[in-house]
Amino acid sequence: MEEYEYIYYTNIVGVTHTNDDGSDRQKIIKKCWVGETVNLIRDYENPYDKNAIKVCRESGEQLGWINKDVAENFAVAIDIERYKIWVEIKELSKFRNESGKKVRGCCINIMFNLIPIQPPEIEIVCPHCNFKLEKMPARKRKCPNCEKDIYPRIDPKIAWCVLVDEKRA
Repeated sequence: MEEYEYIYYTNIVGVTHTNDDGSDRQKIIKKCWVGETVNLIRDYENPYDKNAIKVCRESGEQLGWINKDVAENFAVAIDIERYKIWVEIKELSKFRNESGKKVRGCCINIMFNLIPIQPPEIEIVCPHCNFKLEKMPARKRKCPNCEKDIYPRIDPKIAWCVLVDEKRA
């Protein structure tokens, strides 16, 4: 296994719930082992959390969810596809829940590296008049052609700087 720049350790939540297909997450976790690779899958249709991330085995069986606070940070990393992400089960446990029932728990390591990319081939043009500029300005400036303000901003879809007008600044 390669070296990873960042490692984040977290527990999986919702392990006592039943999956949408009726499968029991507790029975699924019972079949898991420490070191098993699992997947993080974004759930864009989740009505409770816009950043929801499922934790699933390679077979597709869902173990639970990433905690909402943690998912808020990782959702963007998954969405922009600029990170190589490797997830494995770090710990399996048994504990008693609030009602005293024995349940199984699962903790994972999320390991990731930023993937170096080449800058996209984009034309640097004024958003007002489409005048081609020689280079990306470092800060707000006036277009040399139409004299209107232009602003450099990071476009999260391509993770690169683009020029915008004052409405999108």
